[in-house]
Amino acid sequence: RSPGFYLLCGIAGGFVISTRTQLGIWVVAGVPLLLGEFAGRRLNGQATRARALASLVLFGAPIVAAVAASLVVNRWMTGSAFLSPYVFGDGGFRSVDLLHPHLLAVLGHPWHGLLAYHPFLLIPILLLGASVLPLLRGRFSEGTTLAPAVFIAFCVQLWIQSAWYCWW
Repeated sequence: RSPGFYLLCGIAGGFVISTRTQLGIWVVAGVPLLLGEFAGRRLNGQATRARALASLVLFGAPIVAAVAASLVVNRWMTGSAFLSPYVFGDGGFRSVDLLHPHLLAVLGHPWHGLLAYHPFLLIPILLLGASVLPLLRGRFSEGTTLAPAVFIAFCVQLWIQSAWYCWW
């Protein structure tokens, strides 16, 4: 693939992170795939170390810039680079409660639930979940990492979204 492909992927990842920081899990899910591609091409003699490093820099630079911008905004809004303006509350109320997520409501609530509006999404969710089974049994092969990475990213995103007090 051309270096422009990796730059475009990095820019897309940077836009995702700058739009909603918690969506960065989708960028993180893609990094092992990128590293695996480099390792495979390197073993086959198709890529030089310099080209692989240049592609990683092209991919990573926009993402690092987006994370840095997000940290600056957090610092400006909350006084801490690592405290999101979405996390607030006092006493008995917390805007984000990762220990008590509303998983079933996010998926099945009749007014706002994902599956209430898009019931056929249950099929790919179940298929992605089933894709993790070979990895749990220790069966690794080429091409078995994408679907589990997507499923894990989906689960983390679902957990974070359902921990927000107004999850809909």
